Amino acid sequence: MRKLTKFLAGFFFAVVAVAAAAQVQLVVTGAVGNGSDTAARFFAPILEKHLQKPVVVVNQPGADGVIGLRYFAEHAKRQEAILVGATAMGLVSHRKQMDIDPLQEFVPLHGMSAANGAVFVPANSPLKSMKDVAALYKTKQRVLIGSTGKIDDVTANQLSEVLGVPLEIVRYKNANQLATELVAGLLDMTIGTVGASAYQGMADSGLLRPIAIIDDTRNASMPEVKTLIEQGYTSVLGARWTALFVHKDMPEAVRLKFEKAVTDAMKSPEAAAYEKSLGAPKRFMANSKQVTAVQKNEAVILGRLYKPD
Repeated sequence: MRKLTKFLAGFFFAVVAVAAAAQVQLVVTGAVGNGSDTAARFFAPILEKHLQKPVVVVNQPGADGVIGLRYFAEHAKRQEAILVGATAMGLVSHRKQMDIDPLQEFVPLHGMSAANGAVFVPANSPLKSMKDVAALYKTKQRVLIGSTGKIDDVTANQLSEVLGVPLEIVRYKNANQLATELVAGLLDMTIGTVGASAYQGMADSGLLRPIAIIDDTRNASMPEVKTLIEQGYTSVLGARWTALFVHKDMPEAVRLKFEKAVTDAMKSPEAAAYEKSLGAPKRFMANSKQVTAVQKNEAVILGRLYKPD
């Protein structure tokens, strides 16, 4: 009986191992509905064609990206996995929240997407521009801004400083819940990624309304929305990027296979259409060196704007 039990256990784990090897995990450190998840779910079927094996999106949200990064660090050594790295990686590295540095442990394959940040408000909000925020504060004595993570908190705190108005941060576990409560009027505003399904869908259907692009340039998908600079303020850390990474210990043959598949996928008509839908120019980073350069620049900004707890 013991031999049978041992055999069945071994067989089970062997089947699990084969199943894992038969697919590639696309690990997302954010929740369903945020910018990284939206990009990953769009890109997964394109990548499948070039890898010629199933690509499964695995969401591991929480702790401002730390849970997903730890999951990837553990699983990438045992099975084929690609990390959908995002802006939050720089914050995790800066705050030293892990016993490893994700910017050193994970090697970029290719840029995936990037999009402007925007301030969204409910469709019936009295806010027409950022200058109206001060008036709203005088009326209500508080302005509630939704956030789904520490990187949003950093941006919200910056926004509060440049507006000269205290913004009260309300934390949510995922973007879908935040967007739903924003539509219901339980929040005054949020900072969202242009193109993220949780916000863009509701904006397209008229439930939410963008009132400012918080980066330096307008977004072509909503050209009528002015930037913070155009509204008389300085810009804040708003751009959200995603890129594809593998573990530095991945065998070179596997890494090169992934790199070729990702590069070919990025050149596909579907990827070009997705880039265009995001609205902003030069949204795809052409190679791993450019991804690294973006990360280094972001680290400088985070070091200047945010101090560890």
